[in-house]
Amino acid sequence: MIIIDKLCKQFKSGPPVLDQLSLTIDQGIFGLLGPNGAGKTTLIKIMAAILAPSSGSITMKHLSLTKEPDKLRHMIGYLPQSFQVYPQLTGYEFMEHIALIKGLTHPRQRQQEIEGLLDQLNLGSKAYQKVKTYSSGMKQRLGIAQAMLGQPEVLIVDEPTAGLDPEEKVNLRNVLSEFGENRIILMSTHIVADIECCCQRIAVLNQGRICFQGTQKQLLEAASGYVWEAELEEAEWIQYADKLSVKLLRTRPSAKGFVHKLITDNPNDLPEHAVPIDPTLEDAYLAVIGGAGQ
Repeated sequence: MIIIDKLCKQFKSGPPVLDQLSLTIDQGIFGLLGPNGAGKTTLIKIMAAILAPSSGSITMKHLSLTKEPDKLRHMIGYLPQSFQVYPQLTGYEFMEHIALIKGLTHPRQRQQEIEGLLDQLNLGSKAYQKVKTYSSGMKQRLGIAQAMLGQPEVLIVDEPTAGLDPEEKVNLRNVLSEFGENRIILMSTHIVADIECCCQRIAVLNQGRICFQGTQKQLLEAASGYVWEAELEEAEWIQYADKLSVKLLRTRPSAKGFVHKLITDNPNDLPEHAVPIDPTLEDAYLAVIGGAGQ
């Protein structure tokens, strides 16, 4: 279990990036969802013992990550948002370099683990090609493989599906689901589909604060009654478009004009014939960060 208590991070100028953030993360895949600029990467870097917080604490496996980071670094696998590689090395050579840094000194064991991870992430056939020849998606998969080296007890991945095609996204989600059976995996992303497929428990981070934490079902319940549809002609929509409490999610053409999916916490601002609908997980996420359902 990871316990984050009243965590704050503030740089020299500007408002706090993280503000009194408290969160509990249990075994399995935990989703950290939030828009760009919400503070997700800062939180991830603190949890990976790369940044120090301004105040607050993180306890991981009953040890203080904020006070004793060196005791916990070997337990953490980390994929940063911007993953750097050594272009002149082959994929296998790069993995071996990382494995040695992580203390995997037994040659046969190291070889088996590297080959197994590369195969899992569909890089086995490219293992002896130089990394500079890899596509962006292949480099991303290599980054995930190196984070999993050494079978870390805690795996932290920041935007793990970035650059992956749909087939590889499915494979990665399956790999992480299997890997997370007996571990803690923290998946940070702004892509709701990644969370929907893998994570039963979720936290939504916005402007440095946790605005929701719970299950997918609870997130859907939090947005119940806030998502509506209304079919309007273009001229009709104009009179509602400027209402501050109504947020447009998406629009699709219809025989009359357009069907608008809307979020609001003030139904009085909606057209008379608007009807409430069941939110999708993405709708619920947008409702929560937009202020509805809180």
